[in-house]
Amino acid sequence: ILYTEGSEKRYFPIELKCFREYTREQNGKKRGAQNLGMIDYWCDIENIEQYTKQPEYSFGTQLTLTDDEYYVRGKHEGKQVSIYSTNIWNKNITGLLSQPVANRSGRVELLGLYSMKNWKKKGHFYFIRQEYNGT
Repeated sequence: ILYTEGSEKRYFPIELKCFREYTREQNGKKRGAQNLGMIDYWCDIENIEQYTKQPEYSFGTQLTLTDDEYYVRGKHEGKQVSIYSTNIWNKNITGLLSQPVANRSGRVELLGLYSMKNWKKKGHFYFIRQEYNGT
């Protein structure tokens, strides 16, 4: 988002993520690859952090919604999902997250400190917001 006031110009980067539990097919099959979704979640946050280093950029926001309770309350015990877990009990996430996932190198380096305890439920969906301001 670009904000201008007079000669002042600031950018506020936003990353959005939506994890749906079922496909849109008529039979509505369950989606797989939650491990890829979880690494993507942290890659989005890493992107936000990198944007805030640019001139004229201010804090960034990552917004996620899901109707798949696995992302929020699932047991994330395997190598991949424990590293990139998005469940509500995961807190104090920072630094290097390193574990290959499928065809990805699996390297995410976070500057900020993040917690997943702020998942909120509204109707059939869960929402979470992470922010980074460069500090």
